[in-house]
Amino acid sequence: MITNDVDEALLLADRIIPLRPGPNASLGKEFIVDLPRPRDRRAVNDNVAFKSLRAEITQYLIDVGFERSTTNESKRYLPNVSPITADADDVLPVAYSEAAKSPIPHGYVEYFRTKKIYPTATGPLTVVDNFDLKVNRGEFISLIGHSGCGKSTVLSMTAGLSEISDGGIVLSGREIDGAGPDRAVVF
Repeated sequence: MITNDVDEALLLADRIIPLRPGPNASLGKEFIVDLPRPRDRRAVNDNVAFKSLRAEITQYLIDVGFERSTTNESKRYLPNVSPITADADDVLPVAYSEAAKSPIPHGYVEYFRTKKIYPTATGPLTVVDNFDLKVNRGEFISLIGHSGCGKSTVLSMTAGLSEISDGGIVLSGREIDGAGPDRAVVF
Protein backbone atom coordinates (compact mmCIF):
# COMPACT_ATOMS: atom_id res chain seq x y z
CA MET A 1 0.00 0.00 0.00
CA ILE A 2 1.17 3.50 -0.76
CA THR A 3 -0.35 6.41 1.11
CA ASN A 4 0.43 9.76 2.68
CA ASP A 5 -2.22 9.16 5.39
CA VAL A 6 -0.68 7.97 8.68
CA ASP A 7 -4.01 6.69 10.06
CA GLU A 8 -4.70 4.64 6.93
CA ALA A 9 -1.23 3.09 7.12
CA LEU A 10 -1.70 2.25 10.81
CA LEU A 11 -5.09 0.63 10.18
CA LEU A 12 -3.87 -1.62 7.37
CA ALA A 13 -0.14 -2.29 7.61
CA ASP A 14 2.12 -4.56 9.64
CA ARG A 15 5.10 -2.31 8.92
CA ILE A 16 5.27 1.34 7.89
CA ILE A 17 8.34 2.47 5.97
CA PRO A 18 8.59 6.19 5.24
CA LEU A 19 10.41 7.36 2.13
CA ARG A 20 12.72 10.29 2.68
CA PRO A 21 11.85 12.95 0.08
CA GLY A 22 14.06 14.53 -2.51
CA PRO A 23 15.77 13.74 -5.75
CA ASN A 24 17.72 11.00 -3.94
CA ALA A 25 14.78 9.54 -1.99
CA SER A 26 15.69 6.76 0.42
CA LEU A 27 14.00 4.57 2.99
CA GLY A 28 13.57 6.07 6.42
CA LYS A 29 13.06 4.55 9.85
CA GLU A 30 10.83 1.45 9.89
CA PHE A 31 7.84 1.36 12.25
CA ILE A 32 6.36 -2.00 13.36
CA VAL A 33 2.58 -1.96 13.81
CA ASP A 34 1.63 -4.69 16.25
CA LEU A 35 -1.89 -3.55 17.02
CA PRO A 36 -4.44 -6.40 17.25
CA ARG A 37 -6.54 -7.17 14.17
CA PRO A 38 -9.13 -6.42 13.00
CA ARG A 39 -8.47 -2.73 13.48
CA ASP A 40 -11.67 -0.76 13.72
CA ARG A 41 -11.27 2.95 12.95
CA ARG A 42 -13.48 4.11 15.80
CA ALA A 43 -11.99 1.70 18.35
CA VAL A 44 -8.35 2.63 17.71
CA ASN A 45 -9.03 6.32 18.35
CA ASP A 46 -9.05 5.46 22.07
CA ASN A 47 -6.15 2.99 21.89
CA VAL A 48 -3.06 4.42 23.66
CA ALA A 49 -0.63 2.36 21.54
CA PHE A 50 -2.29 3.54 18.31
CA LYS A 51 -2.15 7.20 19.38
CA SER A 52 1.47 6.87 20.53
CA LEU A 53 2.61 5.23 17.27
CA ARG A 54 0.65 7.78 15.22
CA ALA A 55 2.36 10.62 17.11
CA GLU A 56 5.81 9.02 16.64
CA ILE A 57 5.33 8.54 12.88
CA THR A 58 3.84 12.00 12.41
CA GLN A 59 6.73 13.61 14.30
CA TYR A 60 9.22 11.63 12.21
CA LEU A 61 7.59 12.88 8.98
CA ILE A 62 7.59 16.46 10.28
CA ASP A 63 11.28 16.20 11.20
CA VAL A 64 12.18 14.75 7.78
CA GLY A 65 10.21 17.50 6.03
CA PHE A 66 11.92 20.18 8.13
CA GLU A 67 15.33 18.61 7.48
CA ARG A 68 14.65 18.72 3.74
CA SER A 69 13.60 22.37 3.84
CA THR A 70 16.82 23.39 5.64
CA THR A 71 19.31 21.50 3.45
CA ASN A 72 20.71 22.89 0.26
CA GLU A 73 20.36 20.13 -2.33
CA SER A 74 21.53 22.30 -5.22
CA LYS A 75 25.21 21.46 -4.64
CA ARG A 76 26.32 17.90 -5.14
CA TYR A 77 29.86 16.67 -4.86
CA LEU A 78 30.48 13.38 -6.60
CA PRO A 79 33.40 11.14 -5.71
CA ASN A 80 36.17 10.51 -8.19
CA VAL A 81 35.36 6.89 -9.08
CA SER A 82 36.95 4.60 -11.64
CA PRO A 83 34.63 1.83 -12.84
CA ILE A 84 35.67 -1.79 -12.43
CA THR A 85 35.32 -3.59 -15.72
CA ALA A 86 36.16 -7.23 -16.10
CA ASP A 87 35.98 -9.94 -18.69
CA ALA A 88 34.43 -13.28 -17.75
CA ASP A 89 37.92 -14.70 -17.03
CA ASP A 90 39.04 -11.87 -14.72
CA VAL A 91 38.81 -12.22 -10.95
CA LEU A 92 37.08 -9.25 -9.33
CA PRO A 93 38.41 -7.74 -6.09
CA VAL A 94 36.97 -9.38 -2.95
CA ALA A 95 35.56 -6.06 -1.73
CA TYR A 96 33.72 -5.64 -5.04
CA SER A 97 32.29 -9.17 -4.90
CA GLU A 98 31.15 -8.70 -1.30
CA ALA A 99 29.54 -5.33 -2.07
CA ALA A 100 27.66 -6.89 -4.99
CA LYS A 101 25.89 -9.38 -2.69
CA SER A 102 22.38 -8.42 -1.67
CA PRO A 103 22.08 -7.33 1.99
CA ILE A 104 18.46 -8.49 1.87
CA PRO A 105 17.53 -12.08 2.79
CA HIS A 106 15.30 -13.83 0.25
CA GLY A 107 11.70 -12.60 0.20
CA TYR A 108 8.59 -12.68 -1.97
CA VAL A 109 9.14 -9.22 -3.44
CA GLU A 110 12.70 -7.96 -3.37
CA TYR A 111 14.04 -4.57 -4.41
CA PHE A 112 17.77 -4.41 -5.13
CA ARG A 113 19.32 -0.94 -5.47
CA THR A 114 16.29 0.06 -7.50
CA LYS A 115 16.63 3.43 -9.19
CA LYS A 116 14.33 5.61 -11.31
CA ILE A 117 15.59 8.56 -13.31
CA TYR A 118 13.29 10.79 -15.37
CA PRO A 119 14.63 12.98 -18.18
CA THR A 120 13.75 16.65 -17.75
CA ALA A 121 14.47 19.82 -19.70
CA THR A 122 17.16 20.73 -17.16
CA GLY A 123 18.75 17.27 -17.08
CA PRO A 124 18.10 13.90 -15.45
CA LEU A 125 16.03 13.84 -12.23
CA THR A 126 16.62 10.91 -9.87
CA VAL A 127 13.43 10.28 -7.87
CA VAL A 128 14.28 6.85 -6.41
CA ASP A 129 17.85 5.85 -5.64
CA ASN A 130 19.30 2.65 -4.14
CA PHE A 131 15.91 1.44 -2.92
CA ASP A 132 16.46 -1.88 -1.06
CA LEU A 133 13.54 -3.68 0.56
CA LYS A 134 12.32 -7.23 1.16
CA VAL A 135 8.63 -8.07 1.55
CA ASN A 136 7.69 -11.55 2.73
CA ARG A 137 4.82 -13.55 1.25
CA GLY A 138 1.56 -12.55 2.96
CA GLU A 139 3.10 -9.49 4.61
CA PHE A 140 1.23 -6.21 4.22
CA ILE A 141 3.47 -3.16 4.33
CA SER A 142 2.85 0.51 3.83
CA LEU A 143 5.25 2.98 2.21
CA ILE A 144 4.45 6.40 3.53
CA GLY A 145 6.01 9.75 2.76
CA HIS A 146 5.61 13.26 1.47
CA SER A 147 4.13 13.94 -1.95
CA GLY A 148 6.76 13.47 -4.64
CA CYS A 149 9.12 11.24 -2.63
CA GLY A 150 8.78 8.23 -4.98
CA LYS A 151 6.02 6.05 -3.46
CA SER A 152 3.93 5.74 -6.64
CA THR A 153 7.05 5.43 -8.74
CA VAL A 154 8.13 2.34 -6.75
CA LEU A 155 4.62 0.88 -7.12
CA SER A 156 4.57 1.57 -10.87
CA MET A 157 7.97 -0.08 -11.32
CA THR A 158 6.77 -3.09 -9.30
CA ALA A 159 3.74 -3.44 -11.56
CA GLY A 160 5.99 -3.15 -14.62
CA LEU A 161 4.22 0.02 -15.77
CA SER A 162 7.31 2.20 -15.40
CA GLU A 163 10.76 1.15 -16.58
CA ILE A 164 13.41 0.58 -13.91
CA SER A 165 16.44 2.81 -14.57
CA ASP A 166 18.90 0.70 -12.58
CA GLY A 167 18.90 -2.12 -10.03
CA GLY A 168 16.07 -4.60 -10.06
CA ILE A 169 12.84 -5.91 -8.61
CA VAL A 170 12.23 -9.65 -8.16
CA LEU A 171 8.73 -11.03 -7.61
CA SER A 172 8.45 -14.67 -6.53
CA GLY A 173 11.90 -15.46 -7.90
CA ARG A 174 11.42 -13.74 -11.31
CA GLU A 175 12.87 -10.36 -12.22
CA ILE A 176 10.30 -7.79 -13.31
CA ASP A 177 11.04 -6.52 -16.81
CA GLY A 178 7.58 -5.32 -17.87
CA ALA A 179 3.87 -5.45 -17.10
CA GLY A 180 2.20 -8.80 -16.57
CA PRO A 181 -1.16 -10.31 -15.62
CA ASP A 182 0.15 -11.26 -12.16
CA ARG A 183 0.45 -7.60 -11.03
CA ALA A 184 -1.83 -4.58 -10.89
CA VAL A 185 -2.04 -1.08 -9.46
CA VAL A 186 -5.21 0.22 -7.82
CA PHE A 187 -5.53 3.85 -6.69
